[in-house]
Amino acid sequence: MDLLYSFLFGVSVKIYDDITDLKLIDNKLVIESLKSLNILFLTLAGQSDFIFSLYILITSLLTNGFDEEHWKSIIIISSLLCIISFKLPENIILPILFFILSTLLLLYEDKKQPEEVSKNKLFTRIAVLLGCIIIYISPLLGFLESIFGSIHYLSKIIMLFCGMMLISIITQSYMLYFRP
Repeated sequence: MDLLYSFLFGVSVKIYDDITDLKLIDNKLVIESLKSLNILFLTLAGQSDFIFSLYILITSLLTNGFDEEHWKSIIIISSLLCIISFKLPENIILPILFFILSTLLLLYEDKKQPEEVSKNKLFTRIAVLLGCIIIYISPLLGFLESIFGSIHYLSKIIMLFCGMMLISIITQSYMLYFRP
């Protein structure tokens, strides 16, 4: 279920982000419901996974954590989840390398594609989704687990990306090709 919760967290976060950034819906009930779903799925996915919660905390701080109150609440909740689930992994090297790499990629993508909607962003999101799927179904995760021990958190982060990229692809496609 952890993987499903991570995927759904990615879906709900990206729906909320796209709706608010692109001003697609102004219905307060829908927006508040999405905020609640974000908190629910973050809690379910992170309550027993320190590295996953720490990843959410770090990326929230580095990407969109300060531009509105909801993202600030994600910082607070992921911090609490880090405290609740604190347990260092068997091997700390892989999470550190993963955090550095993913943070650099997030910051790079934000600088190279600052626009909310573009064909380039759409193609990048398709490539990231395909990359995540390939990594997930390939023997790579099993190989990494044989070296570094349990890496379930990495599968959860991949599912988070899959959820976010799927919604981003749908939104980008709609905005580029179908919006009246």
